[in-house]
Amino acid sequence: MIIRPFTGEFRHNIIQKAIIAITILGSIWTIFSPTYFEYLVAMILLLYLAYYFMQSVFTVGIFLALFYQWVQVSIKAIYGAFTGSSLESLTKYPEHISSAFFLSALSLLLLSMGIRQIIKKLEFSWDDLNFYINQYSVHKFFLLYLAFNFISGFLFTLRFTIPGLFQAIAILSYFKWSLFIILFILVHKKQKLLVPFWILVAIEFSTSFISFFASFRSIIIYLLIGYLSLRYISSRRLTLIGIYGFMIYLVAIIWTDIKMDYRQFLNQGQQTQAILVSKEEARNYLKDAILSYNFSGAKETREELINRMSYIDFFSATQDYIPSEKDHENGKVLKQSVMHILMPRMFFPDKPIVEDSKHLTKYTGIYFPSYAKGVSFSLGYTGDFYIDFGPVLMFPAILLFGLLIGIVLLSIHSTSPNVLWSFGALTAAFDILYKFENSQIKFLGNLIWFWIIFMILNKFIIPHIDHYLKE
Repeated sequence: MIIRPFTGEFRHNIIQKAIIAITILGSIWTIFSPTYFEYLVAMILLLYLAYYFMQSVFTVGIFLALFYQWVQVSIKAIYGAFTGSSLESLTKYPEHISSAFFLSALSLLLLSMGIRQIIKKLEFSWDDLNFYINQYSVHKFFLLYLAFNFISGFLFTLRFTIPGLFQAIAILSYFKWSLFIILFILVHKKQKLLVPFWILVAIEFSTSFISFFASFRSIIIYLLIGYLSLRYISSRRLTLIGIYGFMIYLVAIIWTDIKMDYRQFLNQGQQTQAILVSKEEARNYLKDAILSYNFSGAKETREELINRMSYIDFFSATQDYIPSEKDHENGKVLKQSVMHILMPRMFFPDKPIVEDSKHLTKYTGIYFPSYAKGVSFSLGYTGDFYIDFGPVLMFPAILLFGLLIGIVLLSIHSTSPNVLWSFGALTAAFDILYKFENSQIKFLGNLIWFWIIFMILNKFIIPHIDHYLKE
């Protein structure tokens, strides 16, 4: 039985009011800043995202994904406004950095408008959502989550064995977060298995660091999505979210400062992404690094974090190179992205591997090391649309791309067995939407694979296990 049912009182007006208050106070504080106008544009864009994507429990994950992109676009403008720094002083590629910001902000606006135009048709009933929450067994869903974790872990070891399996298995792993968010809602709405659930979260969080690319961020994000989805946000809860955000900031600062040394320890100085030490050794090294950490160099680390989070710099470098040194491609990049999807590696094993660094080097004229050095740098989908269509025609293309994303999400919702499964699937879409740095070819490819995998799950898998999960 549901202890705390959902009601129609979901719209988080207080978040919008908080953004408006920050915008007004910030506009007074930063009025003489060289990035004052950029700050206002960034905050207005954030208000738009919050207003249209925080109206439904189904779009909380989409909001946080677009918010993450907003941070990647706006973080230097915000930082510059409050420190009195110009955008040009915060980048290695200053000549077109202001243009890169405005083009990126407008691109994100149009992408979100396209998504919103379609998913506003998404219909559900609060009574239906409560009904299906009441139908499912928390214990059975808990076991399903554990079982899928084991299965997906096994499949992940096979991802390189058969050509074409990698992307399908990677996208299938997103289903884990679909199950996680449903389990989160069931546990907290029914007030059952709270202690085992949070023990599981603690275990997953601690073990997530024992990998080359620590995946703790996913757990933090999906916990935040779950919390925001549970109930109406009051002033008190907004304060708690602020505290949670500050804790995330501290984790980000510490991780930014220690991760290169940690990765050097994991691969023992080899230029690979392989882990060459035991889990116990990795755990002990990480524990010692965290416990001995001090914040004496926090300012430098903060600036490094901002540089890593920001993703308009390479776009600035691209504008410096195109069209002055190389002409716009007139759709060639988009055509390559589409052909890459239409030629599955399973049937075309010789299909070229997507190397973001080589693509970035080609369209900036600047050398960037790639997979051979154990790293990768990408331009991002906005830069790719600019390369193809220029600073004007790129915008209709990005709007159409947003419409396509909306169509994919709406079709997954429409074919889901019920609203609870739909909620899980749309929340898992966070993983395909949150990266502003995603190249067009990867963004489009992941989107199509996400649609294929979740349509298969909705049509052929979930209906066969659904009745076993009910009370």
